[in-house]
Amino acid sequence: MEQAAQVKPKRPRFFYGWVIVAVSSLADATAFGAGGASFGVFLQPMGESLGWSRTTLTGAVTLQSVGNLVVSPIIGPILDRYGPRVLMVFGAIVAAIAYMLMGGVTEPWQFYVLYTAASAFGLHEVGSMVTTTAVSKWFVRMRGRALAFTMIGNNLGAIMFAPLAAFLIGAVGWQATWGVLGLLVAATILPPAILFMRRTPEDMGLRPDGDPPEPYGQSYSTATAQRPRPREEPRWSVRDALRTRTLWMLVLSFNLASLAVSSMVYHQVAYFQDAGLSLQAASLVFSLNHLSSMGSKLFWGFLAERVPVRYCMMGTFLGRTAGFLILLLGTGPERVFFFALVHGFVGGAIGNLQAQIWADYYGRSFLGSIRGILAPFSLVSSIGGPLFAAFMYDQLGSYDAAFQVFTVTLLLGVTLMYFARPPGLGKGQPQPSAQPGAVGV
Repeated sequence: MEQAAQVKPKRPRFFYGWVIVAVSSLADATAFGAGGASFGVFLQPMGESLGWSRTTLTGAVTLQSVGNLVVSPIIGPILDRYGPRVLMVFGAIVAAIAYMLMGGVTEPWQFYVLYTAASAFGLHEVGSMVTTTAVSKWFVRMRGRALAFTMIGNNLGAIMFAPLAAFLIGAVGWQATWGVLGLLVAATILPPAILFMRRTPEDMGLRPDGDPPEPYGQSYSTATAQRPRPREEPRWSVRDALRTRTLWMLVLSFNLASLAVSSMVYHQVAYFQDAGLSLQAASLVFSLNHLSSMGSKLFWGFLAERVPVRYCMMGTFLGRTAGFLILLLGTGPERVFFFALVHGFVGGAIGNLQAQIWADYYGRSFLGSIRGILAPFSLVSSIGGPLFAAFMYDQLGSYDAAFQVFTVTLLLGVTLMYFARPPGLGKGQPQPSAQPGAVGV
């Protein structure tokens, strides 16, 4: 009996968490590709066909951002309690139906209603907030690389969907293209989400990172002491997390950077067309930007397992800043290619690093609830960035003034990120709840 108790637990040959990563990456590819990445491709064709300005079209992005922020505090607790599968199935069905109806719009209010439904009640339940939170619950030590592989899905989606949308618009028109995107959403998300998504490794009798079960009487940190871990995994409740200065510094830093990031998601293809490229060429440069971002995610993702994640985040903010400076100071159409390489490779990892910093700083237990309740605080940036860029273009005939403002906000975000040290380490910071039954609100 004593001999049996001393048998070393075996590490699983294959960790199911990588299935979660694969399905999450596919969902991100579809959600971002059919959503944000494709929206910019529709700007000129829809504007010319319907006689709408870019500000009018971008109003749909404003409303969907409001919708995202309204539903996020509801999504977070559902994600913590029930896992991602129910959310992803619901979101895929709603998005598919709304997209298939989008081709029939003739008035702005119709487009606003359908696009908001497709995004806020559809793709938002499929995309990054849900997938990166799910993956963060399956990994601790290898969280950086797992999130990097997950968020590469966004880039793959942009690489595939933006040129596809551009080709279809040229071949069958923008109306039919919306319908094709709706069918693709349903086909690529519903089967794998239903079959493979799970809430946490503990639900399947597994440990994070695929580590072997704990020997009796031995803690997770002791059982894996031979493996490098940066520090003991924290377990913050929502109430305790909201009381930390670090959390609000992160929120402000992300908002300042997001003004620039969100604007480029929706206006990048249109900017490239203004620089003299055709719609198809602009979508290919857009894909080049995302191709280089894939390398960025892997580089920063592995590095963030060894270097404090806030330093990696500062590096990505500076990469985005360099991209805007290339557009502002460069001349000729070729500057967009340099932008795509620098902006993508150096600054392309913001999404996965943002997901990692929340999980590293505040733990897995209430991660969905924390991220959900904070979503409304990004209202100004997610709405303001794209709308401000569209307004400045309509007023001045150029994005340059908006890009100058975004360069400043990115640098302010870098400064705040430097001071956003892990919570609980500074004077006056409340300590995280560590009890097994800690209340999550």
